[in-house]
Amino acid sequence: MRKELILVLILAVVLFNFIVILKTVSFNLSPSTGHVTSMGTLILTIFSNPYVILIDNPQNKSYSFDIGQNYTINLDVSSQHNYSKWYYKLEDTRHNTLVFDYIQFTPNTTFNSGRWNNRLTVLGSDPTFNNTQSVEFYVSVPNSAPIIRNLSEEILVCEDSSLSYYFNATDIDEDNLTSSLSSTNPFYTTATRYNLTNYLIELYSGILNKSRVGNYFITAYLSDSEYLDSKAVTFRVIEINHAPNITYFGVQTLWTSGDNSTLNKQVEVNDLESGDSNSGNLSFNISFSGQRLFNVSSNGVISFVANSSVIGQHNVTVCVRDNGLSNPHQNISYCGQNGTNLSSCSNFSLTITNENRAPEIVSSYPSASIVNINSLVSYLFNISARDPDGTTPDIYWYLDGDLVLTNLNNISYSFLCGLTQSKLLGVEITDGLLNASRNWTLNVNTPSCSSGEEGTGGGGGGGGSSCTSKLACDEWEICTDRVSTLSRNDTLKILDQCSKLGLRENCGFQRRMCRDLNFCSKKETLELQACHYTLNPNCYDGIQNCHDGKCEVLADCGGSCIPCGTCSNGIYDIEEEGIDCGGPCPERCIEKAQSSRLFKLQNILIIILFIILIGIIFLIYRALVLKGILNNREKELHYKYNP
Repeated sequence: MRKELILVLILAVVLFNFIVILKTVSFNLSPSTGHVTSMGTLILTIFSNPYVILIDNPQNKSYSFDIGQNYTINLDVSSQHNYSKWYYKLEDTRHNTLVFDYIQFTPNTTFNSGRWNNRLTVLGSDPTFNNTQSVEFYVSVPNSAPIIRNLSEEILVCEDSSLSYYFNATDIDEDNLTSSLSSTNPFYTTATRYNLTNYLIELYSGILNKSRVGNYFITAYLSDSEYLDSKAVTFRVIEINHAPNITYFGVQTLWTSGDNSTLNKQVEVNDLESGDSNSGNLSFNISFSGQRLFNVSSNGVISFVANSSVIGQHNVTVCVRDNGLSNPHQNISYCGQNGTNLSSCSNFSLTITNENRAPEIVSSYPSASIVNINSLVSYLFNISARDPDGTTPDIYWYLDGDLVLTNLNNISYSFLCGLTQSKLLGVEITDGLLNASRNWTLNVNTPSCSSGEEGTGGGGGGGGSSCTSKLACDEWEICTDRVSTLSRNDTLKILDQCSKLGLRENCGFQRRMCRDLNFCSKKETLELQACHYTLNPNCYDGIQNCHDGKCEVLADCGGSCIPCGTCSNGIYDIEEEGIDCGGPCPERCIEKAQSSRLFKLQNILIIILFIILIGIIFLIYRALVLKGILNNREKELHYKYNP
């Protein structure tokens, strides 16, 4: 009985160990399975399964490579079955893409892997049987700096225009990049990702008026929060010459005698560069469609007394010429001009009569005096006018008493959202002395505003059309810890951001004001973000923060601190192995050294060829000199013996 009990115990121990062995062996041939262990080989042999494929390398682990290296990995496979052909498939599981689709190979070779998460599937094949095995592994590469590409060192933009300049940037680590400028206002920047590793960066501005003319020396930054690239850019806002702006003279009617027979007018002109009518920098002249009636003075004054000899309608043109720019920019042709004199002209109708009659509005549309306006629709209003004396009357359109349009017989009008009230639209025609008018009462009832729309009216149609915002934001303010002063919603937002950033004890917030350069909204907006609060922010606290009116680009560099190290500044910094190569820089120093050696070799060859050329010239010169000496000697001997 004791012997049987001992035998049972022995069998139990053997069975237990056998189960343990089975648990340690991977029989799962799914794509997520790692390589089969040597113990697995033993067990599979016991069960007579010679078709199983063993992937000895790569294994289910992380493989490390330097920046710029090829991710070359050994591919070691084996099987007890003698497969006639081997294939492998490589999948990028991070991006869910197929890299290689069953490429034939010979066991114990190498292959080029992808970065990050990979799945390798090996297929053994013969005419009667196919089998697969898979392994997942990871390729680790240190973070590298982003690279700015095709950004010009000089950017030209013309006065009275806005800048919209694009350049590219790359980051092989697929990081989220942020762009910034060392100085904002009037220039701003934003980065847009268009694939995993490439960005399109825009440098932009609002309309640049006369006060913005000049040169701006700004550094553009592109950061992945650990490293950055930067480039110094000179923005040149080129001054242009503006033509004189003449205030519309208006139609004029004069009697041949008595009241209203005298014309005394000052031609009102304003020129951004040359001043007004009294500046002495403007030249005036006047012309007529027929008989010349009067002149214009050097400062734009017209004086004339009508009489019966000049009865009729006269078309008059007044022109003004400025002095041009005193010192045009050398690149002003970029703006389509040369900065020299510009002229402007204004026409008006002058009627001289013995009996003036008022102009008439012959017809108008709509004929109804009350018009209902709905649904952001553009409504057309027009009139037909005449003057019994042949004068071409001036036409003025008013909305609630404000002038909105001049000298057109029609107007297209609509209103933006959120307006429910009455408006008065009026039109007035005049010959300079007598008038006629027409009014419409507009009952406006438009839908409520959606986000970003304004509740105001707009003339000439188009109210309610789409608008693309382009934000211009100031620098962030200094970080403050007074989170309790915020509203409840803003407090929760900042506390949540601080938690994600690991800033529980040093949670702060900062603000900045932003404006829409495209005026989709005329209101300024206040932006908030969480920040690392410190009592005395400076360039030596190891924190990326804002102080002295500027914000650091990385911790303790950029802004009001020292420049940040980059892979393009020609300086040995940021843990580089050489100047702008190795370390976090995408360019390997070996490649740079080879390029440098090639450049030096080219220079040496040029110097050698130059020396050889000098030697040849010298030898030719010596030969010519020697030939001259021999010729002279020969002549001397000839004259000596043949006098």
